[in-house]
Amino acid sequence: MTRTVLLLLSLLFMIQLSSCASPRKYLTVDASILKKQMDQQEVQRLLDYPDAITTNENGDEEWFYYHEHSHFWHSIPLLKHLGQREVETLMITFRNGKVLKWVYYVEKL
Repeated sequence: MTRTVLLLLSLLFMIQLSSCASPRKYLTVDASILKKQMDQQEVQRLLDYPDAITTNENGDEEWFYYHEHSHFWHSIPLLKHLGQREVETLMITFRNGKVLKWVYYVEKL
């Protein structure tokens, strides 16, 4: 019994460590370094490639950066429904290749 408990705890610890292996995006920090009139190349140099690019109804280009918050137990089938998952989004709007505005928000999944 004790051996089984230790094995389970070790497994959970390894899962926790593996969930830390992927790089973390700090979109709030990224949003704080943006300035109006920055060009797209400068934004890309600071934040890397966007996760998605669209064009809005005004013809402005919108870049989206996403980061999904999930706990290590979300990767365990029996525990994946515990707690809430959230997606951080940073949307940057460009007009004529320059930053017009940016919006940071969090959505619950």
